[in-house]
Amino acid sequence: MLAQLFAHELDRRQGARELVQRIAARAGVDLSPAACWLLARLSLDPSVKLQDLHERTQIPSAVLAGARDMLLERGLIRAVHDPGVLELTEEGHATLDRLTATGAQRLSDLLECWRPEEHPDLARLIATLAKDFFIDASALRASLPEAAGAGAT
Repeated sequence: MLAQLFAHELDRRQGARELVQRIAARAGVDLSPAACWLLARLSLDPSVKLQDLHERTQIPSAVLAGARDMLLERGLIRAVHDPGVLELTEEGHATLDRLTATGAQRLSDLLECWRPEEHPDLARLIATLAKDFFIDASALRASLPEAAGAGAT
């Protein structure tokens, strides 16, 4: 029974990683799922330390460091005057906006009969869900090889 639960959770996490990869590819963003997540997470709190994220989320430190390095190399985040504080650059904000818009479009496509443009509350919910999706850490907790910084598709 425990093995079945573990296998189900692993499948769910793997599915979430694959979904992030597909959304990133559709958005024209060549980032790993971990880098997409960290970009979204840093947009909420640039002062959060990687060690704190590791402790709160149980995402392996190596995965977080690889994601940070990828974002720094691509110019999507930069270190500011306080040690360990990483803020999104203009390009980082634009990239997160593309990811969020693509995720929102995917949700809208799935809910096409709802016509979110006719229902502002639903449109706001979809936008919130799209951004929150990238902030959900559950897909990154497993230390699978592909999570360690491989690029999206």
